[in-house]
Amino acid sequence: MSTTSADNQFEECFQKFLESGGFNYTARAQNGSLSILTAINMLKSYTGAYLEKNRLLPSVSAFKIIKNELANERMILPLQKDEGEELTLTAEDYRRTSVSVIQRRYKMEPAFRDAVDRLHAAGQV
Repeated sequence: MSTTSADNQFEECFQKFLESGGFNYTARAQNGSLSILTAINMLKSYTGAYLEKNRLLPSVSAFKIIKNELANERMILPLQKDEGEELTLTAEDYRRTSVSVIQRRYKMEPAFRDAVDRLHAAGQV
């Protein structure tokens, strides 16, 4: 399988994984803040390494396995929104997130929608 088709298959499986139940996790970024994008990048990186090490093809189940392992090890943390607390989304995180992820989350997560709307209202995106 060529690298391009393998990359495409990996991304297709990632999108199916997101559609199958979402990914509402965050992880600690290098600057110490919690970041949704860091959690997504961590999931993709570890899943890619898992697939390569075990000589497996991309699959939704591979993403689920790695998500569960990362959550069990507390490397990713479930998003929790306390009453009155706003979800923090930076313009940088917004720009680095794929359009399909933004569209899905905007449609399904009110806190994410509010965060995106705040960025638009402030003219940051």
